[in-house]
Amino acid sequence: MQILTTPQAQQRLMVSIGTYDGVHRGHRFLIEHLRQESENRGLKSGVVTFKNHPQSVVNPQHTPKTLSTLDERLALLEETGIDYCILLNFDERLRSYTAEEFMTTFLNDYGVNALILGYDNRFGRDRINCIDGYREIGKRLGVEVIQAPELKGNISSSTIRSLLLNGDVEAANEALGYEYSLTGIITAGKQLGRTIGFPTANLDVNDKNKLIPANGAYATIAITADGSKHKAMVNIGRRPTVDVKDAPITIEAHLLDFNSDIYGQSLTLKFIKFLRPEKRFNSLEELSAQLSCDLNAVSLISN
Repeated sequence: MQILTTPQAQQRLMVSIGTYDGVHRGHRFLIEHLRQESENRGLKSGVVTFKNHPQSVVNPQHTPKTLSTLDERLALLEETGIDYCILLNFDERLRSYTAEEFMTTFLNDYGVNALILGYDNRFGRDRINCIDGYREIGKRLGVEVIQAPELKGNISSSTIRSLLLNGDVEAANEALGYEYSLTGIITAGKQLGRTIGFPTANLDVNDKNKLIPANGAYATIAITADGSKHKAMVNIGRRPTVDVKDAPITIEAHLLDFNSDIYGQSLTLKFIKFLRPEKRFNSLEELSAQLSCDLNAVSLISN
């Protein structure tokens, strides 16, 4: 996949435009249809997407946390087999574009000869609400506009965010088509876990805009900087048993069958199963007993 960040009009492309946050199964369904249609017409396939979420410009106070960082999104898009990714910075200039101005720019700057719209996809400040309106513009410009078929089932980035914020990582993973993950650097914590037999690695997530799943205990697969994989018990939350009421949220991972020093190194956590909500225990002994139960549940997952 070639990433285009500046105009290159020599291509003959069919594209779809969207945020593609998470590149979930709905996105992949659309892209597969795009690839088939572009091949039928002798065109290259591509997507138009943005470095930043459009809501960060349109409505900054309500910008959603993202399912994928920019690097993750580009890697996921490359997996789909498309030829090009037109990567734009969504700013006030793009925000002011009508659908016709967008399509004119795509045609003149990037050689877009055909545009495929997702079933409920809309773009441009005029928010044209029917496919015929886009087709009329395309006919004037010489850009074919195609309506993609609808994927059955409610698969959207917003739905997946809601699932994760409710701890339902299994349903989120099903909609994504892969395990949701967090990547960051291991930092030193208070090391209280060591005192009860469960040493943990504190994860400082690289991208502060990345969505953190609901507070609670999870079964995960941890991938260390050297690529090795380990089952891991993860707690997200404020550690109410050992910390003050309004303590900051932490992400702590206890890796099974692992005792290396990985402070300062990268770690990725792939979320497999929600185990239980976070709760306050009356003593460290109660907490330790629950962690033993959690550990047993984690040991049963496959990696």
